Amino acid sequence: VSYQKKDGKWITLAENIADNTYQWDASKLVNGEYIIKIISSDGMSVSEEALNIFIDNIAPRVSFSGPSSANTFKLAFNGEASDDFSRIQYVEYSFDNTNWYKTSITKGYQTRNVNFSFRPRFSQDGDYKIMTRATDGAGNIAYSEPKNITIDTTPPRIGSILITSGALALFPDQTGAIKLF
Repeated sequence: VSYQKKDGKWITLAENIADNTYQWDASKLVNGEYIIKIISSDGMSVSEEALNIFIDNIAPRVSFSGPSSANTFKLAFNGEASDDFSRIQYVEYSFDNTNWYKTSITKGYQTRNVNFSFRPRFSQDGDYKIMTRATDGAGNIAYSEPKNITIDTTPPRIGSILITSGALALFPDQTGAIKLF
């Protein structure tokens, strides 16, 4: 069993293999096109087979942007994912790095450079941490930097106050107006 990077030198992986299978860890190879050559013999005749393969061991790149604080539950985020060798298969987002939700690919579907968007569902005020991940055609996964987001839909409240005029306490009516007669 031998291999070569396209137009490179042949490198022997193994010889005189007694078993019908051979495992090869290609995770340390540089991305690119390779040819694997298998030569087998039963002592009487020789057979040779070559196979073109593509190696992609490098994760894609992914980033996104959006607001860091808002007074609404309806927020939109946009981002980009790219890979030098494989196509981007999908991009997802998560609040907890456990449950992942698909984004919408808005440009470049099944290409090496994609734009995506997503509108997460917020149901209550609070602090959230959102991150994205992109997966390429070889199964490599890249994670974005997490983004902290504060959702605050509760309007500010003024604490209780007492308005007086001399010894008389004044209270606002239902509209908040204080009338003096």
